[in-house]
Amino acid sequence: MHLDKFKRYPADRSQRSAEILITMTLDRMGRVLSASVTKGSGDEAFDHAAVAMVERASPVPPPPPLIADEGLDFSLPVIFKKNAK
Repeated sequence: MHLDKFKRYPADRSQRSAEILITMTLDRMGRVLSASVTKGSGDEAFDHAAVAMVERASPVPPPPPLIADEGLDFSLPVIFKKNAK
């Protein structure tokens, strides 16, 4: 939910939806150290918007200590959907 607050749909896209898989690395405080596209949508604007969303959302809520001890690399899908008017 935290990341969705920072999602921005790319302007002037004829494509109404896209799904991107992002890999991100956090520090123990929840700051995003890196974010990259693992599986792109086929549209650079959507891929860039997904990475930018993660960067804008930094810091994210810090992970629980047990998870933080096991590694701070996460993969997550980012889905853009635009409703038809």
